[in-house]
Amino acid sequence: MTIRAIGAASTASIMISQEELSVSSEQGSLRVSTLCPNIWRFVMTGRMADKVAIITGGASGIGRACCLRFAEEGAKIVVADINLERASAVADEIASAGGEAIALTVDTSIPEEVAAMASGAVESFGRVDACVAAAGISHAGYVSREATEQAGAD
Repeated sequence: MTIRAIGAASTASIMISQEELSVSSEQGSLRVSTLCPNIWRFVMTGRMADKVAIITGGASGIGRACCLRFAEEGAKIVVADINLERASAVADEIASAGGEAIALTVDTSIPEEVAAMASGAVESFGRVDACVAAAGISHAGYVSREATEQAGAD
């Protein structure tokens, strides 16, 4: 199927087949394999190529998801977490998918550990380009009126 779009400034053609999506205009053309399950992910891959990212809380939840996604985009990952065993598992998962990652232990409430984490990242990869602060904990429980008033006073 071919779609031709004509606008005031330019003309573009879009061709869709079982194997390929191609877009052509006066500015150039783009071809993408549709055999890839998600063609948009295919198009975007590599936007963090050779960047170095520290992700705290990287062993689980949002932090883990960030580690995997950044690695998929080409970043070198520092999986930083209070649980070194789980951080190492994420780093191994990234490495087995062809990425590059290290695991470091850090308690982000202790400034000296944060400094050591940053030093470890620079020692391993030479620099840091991005940092995602996804470390955090929560506990289930009831909130009392006194607790909310105290929190507001701080």
